[in-house]
Amino acid sequence: GAQPLIEGHKPSEGLKLEDLTVYVPHDANLEGIGRFYQHVLGAPAIEELGSESSISISMGERQTLTFQYHPDGPDTLVNHHDFSYDEQDEFPSNHGPHISLYVTDLAKAYQSAAKLGVTYVNPRFKRRAYSE
Repeated sequence: GAQPLIEGHKPSEGLKLEDLTVYVPHDANLEGIGRFYQHVLGAPAIEELGSESSISISMGERQTLTFQYHPDGPDTLVNHHDFSYDEQDEFPSNHGPHISLYVTDLAKAYQSAAKLGVTYVNPRFKRRAYSE
């Protein structure tokens, strides 16, 4: 849809995120990250954008997700998780960093992830989005 136009104003173009770079430890397997995104989401790596220290994944038209070794060097601790629990200490929180992505074939992606044992459906939601 489109936003209503205010009289006397010109429409503006929407902003978009063209790339998100996630820093990873220097011992991270960049090729393995690429294989995961290709296998589970059908998102290929873009070789021309990668380097010895990074891999860029095509997440859609003109949008990439880049994994790069942390620029501060191999001794830098990279911590992207939050293993704390909610107020009732029942479920892992999702207050740490997370990325939301559009997926072309959700059922296929879920099945591929399930085969690898890497699915998580937040039990706090009454309507669970399992795909079979």
